Amino acid sequence: MEDLPEIDRREVLSTFEMKAFTNDDKRSFCEAYADGIPFKECCELVGINRTTFLYHRKQDQVFASMLEACREIHCDDLESVMLATGRSPKGVADRLAYLKAYRPAFNSKDSSPSVNVNINISDEKLREYAQPNDGKRTEVVQIQEIPPMEG
Repeated sequence: MEDLPEIDRREVLSTFEMKAFTNDDKRSFCEAYADGIPFKECCELVGINRTTFLYHRKQDQVFASMLEACREIHCDDLESVMLATGRSPKGVADRLAYLKAYRPAFNSKDSSPSVNVNINISDEKLREYAQPNDGKRTEVVQIQEIPPMEG
């Protein structure tokens, strides 16, 4: 088996071009992100890799705040679209996901009251309802509150 050539690590590292992620770069990054460009493309735009982006997002609170403001812009835009198209029966998954993420009370089992309904119909009434009618029959129903089960 042939021996592999020895690699000089300093030579390999010297081939990488190190680029500083300046405040101007961060501003350009945030402007692009606010316009709806994904993180990956924003990184390419300013000439950094994802690791550099993640590092600066974690270390630079001003940059992180700018990114959060951009995310709020995206959420506002999304909410506007959802409100404009909210009555459409198609594509409800996006609206449900949004409400679950940004309106936790919407999905909370503790904050929404639960209602248990029991309907008991005698055999005689069931036969009566099964008969055709003229559509004018009304029924008065007595509703009795049942205390919740403890468990």
